[in-house]
Amino acid sequence: MIYDYIIIPPKLFNSNQDRTNFLYKLSSNQIPAAEIERINKMRLFRNKIEEIEKYCEINYYKMCDENFKSNLQVIDSKMPEIMAGLVLKYYKTKLNKVNELTAELAAENPCAFSSEKHKFYQYKIKRFLVDSALGMTPASIWDGQYDATGGYLVVKENGEVLCYHLYNYNEFKSYLFQNTILDSPSSSRHKYGKIIRKDNQLFIKFSLLVRFVD
Repeated sequence: MIYDYIIIPPKLFNSNQDRTNFLYKLSSNQIPAAEIERINKMRLFRNKIEEIEKYCEINYYKMCDENFKSNLQVIDSKMPEIMAGLVLKYYKTKLNKVNELTAELAAENPCAFSSEKHKFYQYKIKRFLVDSALGMTPASIWDGQYDATGGYLVVKENGEVLCYHLYNYNEFKSYLFQNTILDSPSSSRHKYGKIIRKDNQLFIKFSLLVRFVD
């Protein structure tokens, strides 16, 4: 029997300029202009966030691209908020592994899921990883139809190739969850990481990029 395979590159989910940016609103617009300029010049994102949080909170406001937002909502209605929480936690901490970031997010439970026994965040983020691996992109409308009918080839940075058949679906999900990290694309190219003012409100954007562990 001949199977169709999809080849998954080292970057599981690539940044696409403003399409993959999340917009966060600062809870105060009273940060002095000189402080905003100083913070924007900082190199490390977690240092920027630490300085901002001396003045106010950073709260998810919206996604910058409506199509990508809708794609996430196809997976789950809460997915934009969940991914925004995951992204912010990555930029404000030293964590980058998806499974570790998910555990931290679940402990905080920003969506206020009622059951402590159900692994809401782990399940939903695994779905995002699988859908990203098998055809979902921020620019195209996602209908949930996978590109592969037989299996998946994961090509790692070192050239190692891993093969998963459809009957290994649970193993494939676990592999993605355990072996992916968030990363920071070029902030100048993707236009994120600086405090911006709009309509007398302060905002900051952060970008999503998921790659396999080296």
